[in-house]
Order: sequence, then structure tokens, then C-alpha cells
Amino acid sequence: MSRNTVIAVPMVTFQISQTVTLDTVIWFCRELLAFENAVKDGFVDFFKANAPSLHIPAPVTLGGTALEDTYQAVRSLLKTKMANVKSLCLMFGGWTDRYKARSYLGVRASFVQDDWLYSVVTLRCNVLTSHAACDVADHISHVLKNFFSDVWYGIVGFNVPLDTL
Repeated sequence: MSRNTVIAVPMVTFQISQTVTLDTVIWFCRELLAFENAVKDGFVDFFKANAPSLHIPAPVTLGGTALEDTYQAVRSLLKTKMANVKSLCLMFGGWTDRYKARSYLGVRASFVQDDWLYSVVTLRCNVLTSHAACDVADHISHVLKNFFSDVWYGIVGFNVPLDTL
């Protein structure tokens, strides 16, 4: 056996499998596909024909640790990108899933970078367990604390009678 022989084949297989799993999560998220598509006949047949040695991750794997691992990697990149941001505009999007009747809240931020490039990023999208104002505010505060160490934010509202306009 030569000195350059690679013996760690299982590690290479693990790295390829992990990469495929994370790439599949990103693919499905970008295309807004349900993770259950990973077990549909067309998807399975395509990979059997074109990449039979690849292990196709199960929907529970995609929606569990793989999704969280992908989020943490992207969050780390976004934290670096937003490290010098002095102010940002928060935007919210809420909706209810008709299939499982779950409510979601997406938190997005827009800001101008040091090179004057305008950016909009999604910080998080989660299921809301409650629509109560204090629970929504706690959720938003938690999202912001995951990105910024010193978070100060205020919500400004105006209550102007219509007859004064």
C-alpha cells in the first residue's frame, strides 16, 4: 500500500451524503417545495436513474436537523453581512397554512450595506403558537437577538383622527 492511499472512504461517503441533504434542503426551500417531495416517485426515480449511489434523505431528516443546520449556516453568513449595519427596517409577513391550519410569521430586514448596496433578507419564518401581541413581540425579539447582540428597537404608531387630515 502506498503512502498516498486514502482509507477513509466512509467519511467521504458521509460528507457527500450530508452535502446532498443540505443541498436538497436549500433546493426545496428556494423552490417552496414540501419536503415530502423527496419520497415521491418522480424524484426517487430521477435519482435512481442518474445518481444511484446517492442516498435520498427522508422528509423528516430534511425538515429536522438538516433544515436547522442549513439555517444556522445561513444565519452565520447573514450575521457577518449585517455586522456593520447601524439601522434596518423590519418587515413582517403572516399567513395560515390551509392544510394544517398553522399560523406563520416571517421576519425580514432591509438595510443599506457599507458599499451602498440595498439588501433584503429573511431572518426567520416560524409557526406562531399564539397571536397575542406580547407573544408576537417576544417572537420578534428572539429573532433579533439571534442576529444582533445589542438589540434596541421601537415600534412607532400614529393615531391620527381622520378629520384632521
